[in-house]
Amino acid sequence: AITNFEVCKDNYIVLQFPSQNNIASLKVLDEEGREYSNIQLTEGQVINISISKKHNLIGINTLMVENKMESRLLIYDIEGQLIGSNNLEEQLALGFMYDAKGNMIVVKEEEVISINKNNKTLWEVNLDKISLFDGFSSDYMVFYGGTEARKGLINGNAEDQIKILQYNGKIIGETKLEEKVN
Repeated sequence: AITNFEVCKDNYIVLQFPSQNNIASLKVLDEEGREYSNIQLTEGQVINISISKKHNLIGINTLMVENKMESRLLIYDIEGQLIGSNNLEEQLALGFMYDAKGNMIVVKEEEVISINKNNKTLWEVNLDKISLFDGFSSDYMVFYGGTEARKGLINGNAEDQIKILQYNGKIIGETKLEEKVN
């Protein structure tokens, strides 16, 4: 049985299998369903995965909880070789996208970052509590979220907003919403 999977536009698939003896196993299949590579993870629980054959990247968000919560982003090539490991601190990766240059866009709970194939962070944009997001072509991404501003102990006033980012990290539009999107 598999616990998670992700398919890219080139029909490559990364499969996640249940952990055995604290080892998470991921398998990459090519467009014909043949085994292409394997990745074995010995630390943390896999939270989210992504694959791009075109850009030769696999993103894996793992979570370790010992004395404190630690979220890590592991970047592999599709052959299963580790490219880099990044500490996301206490934020989970909600998802991944790729820009036209092959940089990985990592959507965290309160931040969006771009990482190139050499594991270098190109830009970071702080956003308020991301709830929903989507990427459109290679031009821009849309994010919905916001904070809960408190008035007194009981009344809350939601400040939800939509922000539009280009793939270079620049905010090109934003609007506040009067009604909450569920």
